[in-house]
Amino acid sequence: MLSFHGLRAINLTLHSLFVEALLTGEREAALANQFDTALNNMPHGLCMFRADGRLAVMNHRFSEMMRLRDELVKGSPTAIEIVSACVAIGAISAANGRLILAEIENSLAGEIVTVGDEAVPRSLCWTFQPMADGGAVVLIEDITERRNAEARIVHLARYDELTALPNRVNFRDEIERILETEHGGGKTRLSALLFIDLDQFKQINDTLGHPCGDRLLCSVAERLRDMLRPEDLVARFGGDEFVVFQQNIASNEDAAALARRIVDRLSDRYLIDHHVVEIGASIGIAVTFPGVKADILLKNADMALYRAKADGRGTYCFFREEMAHTVEARRILELDLRKALANEEFELYYQPLVNLKTGKITTCEALLRWNHPVRGTVSPVDIIPVAEEMGLIVDLGRWILRKACMECMLWPEQVSVAINFSSQQFHQRDVLTEVRYALEVSGLPARRLEIEITESSLLRNTQWTHDALQQLHAEGVRISLDDFGTGYSSLSYLHSFPLQKVKIDRSFLEGIDSDRPLTLLRGVARLSTDLGMSVVVEGIETNEQLELISADGTVTEAQGYLFSRPVPAIRIRQLLAASHGRRGAKDGDAIVLPIRSIA
Repeated sequence: MLSFHGLRAINLTLHSLFVEALLTGEREAALANQFDTALNNMPHGLCMFRADGRLAVMNHRFSEMMRLRDELVKGSPTAIEIVSACVAIGAISAANGRLILAEIENSLAGEIVTVGDEAVPRSLCWTFQPMADGGAVVLIEDITERRNAEARIVHLARYDELTALPNRVNFRDEIERILETEHGGGKTRLSALLFIDLDQFKQINDTLGHPCGDRLLCSVAERLRDMLRPEDLVARFGGDEFVVFQQNIASNEDAAALARRIVDRLSDRYLIDHHVVEIGASIGIAVTFPGVKADILLKNADMALYRAKADGRGTYCFFREEMAHTVEARRILELDLRKALANEEFELYYQPLVNLKTGKITTCEALLRWNHPVRGTVSPVDIIPVAEEMGLIVDLGRWILRKACMECMLWPEQVSVAINFSSQQFHQRDVLTEVRYALEVSGLPARRLEIEITESSLLRNTQWTHDALQQLHAEGVRISLDDFGTGYSSLSYLHSFPLQKVKIDRSFLEGIDSDRPLTLLRGVARLSTDLGMSVVVEGIETNEQLELISADGTVTEAQGYLFSRPVPAIRIRQLLAASHGRRGAKDGDAIVLPIRSIA
C-alpha cells in the first residue's frame, strides 16, 4: 500500500512537471512567435552574428533590401559571405564592404553611410552594436529619400527654384571666393559685375498673369546662359533681377560689349503661351579693383543700375564715385520723409478745374507739397516715387484722402475734390474701407469725392480693379481716368470700367495748332462724351489752346496755369468764393471766371 501511494505521488509529481514543462514550452513558443513577428515587421533590416562570425538571426527586411537568396540565408553563412553578396548586387561598394566587415569583426559600436553602385543608387545607414558574449548586431536603414530631401533643401537654399540659377546667397559666396583667390594678394586681374533689371516685366506679369511671367523669366535665364563663357557666372536675385559676373576681361570695353549684347538679346521678342512678348533690360556695371569685397561690388553695380534706369532704361551705365553721393542723398531723403509723415510736415495744395460753359470752378484737385525745414517746398514728383519704393505711399495716401475730404467740407456744396490714387495705393485690399472711413469722419457726401487713377492701375489685377471701381461708383464716388494718353492708351478702358471722367494729358496739346493732334484730341473727347463721360484737358496755358479745345463743345472742363497754379487751402477758398459768389450773395450776384488766370 505504501509503495502504491509513493508511486502515485511520483506520478503526480511527474505529471505536474510535465504540465509545467508543457506550459513553459508554450510560453517560449509564444514568445518566439512574438519575437519573430516583431523582427520581420521592422522597417529596418537587422541581422545578428555570433562570436564565430556566422549568422544567428536575419529578418525578412534585411534579405529583401539586399536581395539575398534564400539558400544563402538558411545555410548559416558567415559575415564575409553576406557582405560579398551585398557587394555583388551593387548595394554597397567593395571598399564599403571592407569597412562593414571590420566593424563586425572588431565588435565596435558605430555607424557608417554607404552609397551603392546600382542603377538607382541607394543611401544606406549601417549601425553596429557589439554583444556581451561576442558577435554583433547590424541594423540597416534606407535613407535615400531623406538624403534626397535634405539635398533638395540645401539646393533650394542656394539656387533659384524657378530658373535653377544660383541665388543671391550662392552668387555672393562664389564671388567672394573668386575675389579672394583670383584678385587678392596684389593680383591685378580685371572682372566686371553686371546687375540686370528687366524693363516692362511688371506689365507683362500683370496683364498675362504670373505663370506667363514665370515662363518669361525662364526664357531670359536661358538666353543669359547661352551668351556667357564657361568661366562667367549668372544668378537670379529674385523678381526680375539677374546678375552676371564676367571674369578676366581686358578692359571696361569688354564689359560694355557684353552689356550691349545682353540688352539687344533680351529685347528680342519672346513667344510665351502663344503671346508675342517684348521686354527690355537696363544694366548697371561695377568693375573690380584691388581689395574689393563682393558686397561693395554688388552695391556699386546696383547704384549704376539705378542711374541706367533713370537715364531712360534699355541701356547700361558704369559705376562712378559720385553715384555714392547721390545714393546717400536719397537715403537722407527717405529718413526725412519718414519724419515728415510723423511730424505732419506735408501740406495740400489745390488746382481748380473750370467748367467751360459756366466759367465756374467745379472741382479742385488735391496736390501734395512737403514743407521741408531745409529743402523748402518739395513737389510730388520728388515725393511719390520715393514713398512708393519705401512702402509709405499707403500711409501718405490715407493722410491725403482724409485731409482733402475735410477741406472740401469748407467749400461750396457744388464743388468736388479730386484725389490722385497711385497704383500701389489703389490696390491695397482695404481701399474701399479707407474711402468710406474718410467720407464718414469728414461728413463729405460721396458724390463730392472724385478719385483719379491712371491707366497703370487698370492694368493690374483687372477683375479686382473692376469690382472695386464698381463698388465705389455704386456708393456715389466719381472715378476719373487721369493722364489719358501717357500709358497704353487703350480705348477699351473707356467702356470696360465704370469711369465718369477722362482727363486728357497735356501731351495732346503739343502741336495742337496743326490738324492731326487736334483731330486726335477731339476724337477721344467725342468718344468719351458719347459714352456718357465728361472730358477734361490738362495743361491749358494759353487762350489759343483753350479756344481750340472748346470749339466743338465736347470738352467739359479744363485745368492748367491759364486758370490757376496749385495754391494753398486758404487761397483756394478765396478763388471758390469768387467763382461761386460769397456766402449770402444772391444767385444773380455770382461771379463768373474770365478766360484768364484767376490765381
